Amino acid sequence: MDRLREDIRQFYTRLRSAAAGMDASNVSSVLDSLRVFLEPAAATSAAPHVTSRKRDVLLLVALGRSNIAIAEALGLTVSTVKSYMKSIMATLDASTRYEAAHTARRAGLIL
Repeated sequence: MDRLREDIRQFYTRLRSAAAGMDASNVSSVLDSLRVFLEPAAATSAAPHVTSRKRDVLLLVALGRSNIAIAEALGLTVSTVKSYMKSIMATLDASTRYEAAHTARRAGLIL
């Protein structure tokens, strides 16, 4: 969880730096777009079932981590991470790992 907080702090710092060169209307537009992406929709009973361990993997994918980094962070083998991702993508009907993370976020499965 500390790593997540640090990632959020770094993201915020980078966003502030980027926004320094933008006019206010552009900053507002970027923040509105990010808010839509980052705020999950309310989870419903129709949301697909994804185990808590697979949600951990999805969260790290959403943070841009590689399979190797995810394996190291969660104490898994790279093969297990790949297997989880294959299962997750099938469950969420996603073509890419990032689409899976986005779908999971919108379904309220991850933050």
